[in-house]
Amino acid sequence: MRVVAGSLLWLVCVAGAYPAQVVRQVTWSELQEAGALLAGHVEPDGWLRVESAGGEAGRIALVRIEEPGLTGIRYALSGSVRYRRVGRGSYLEMWST
Repeated sequence: MRVVAGSLLWLVCVAGAYPAQVVRQVTWSELQEAGALLAGHVEPDGWLRVESAGGEAGRIALVRIEEPGLTGIRYALSGSVRYRRVGRGSYLEMWST
């Protein structure tokens, strides 16, 4: 069984190299309460737990933020990823379009 857990998802707008200005901070709990969480469930400690069905490989979309509130052309997403029992050749991919 594959398990991927993420902590907080931070959306940061960077006006230049320094300093960074946080324009939006998003937690998995807030996304779940708003009905915006597409997969997984939030653990009591705030981590998002995602498990693939039957251990099969595939893609799992977690969240889609339609209007992130960005005003500049540079931004950063930061957070943590923890995994266990993940198959060989697996990888994490993040899209921002």
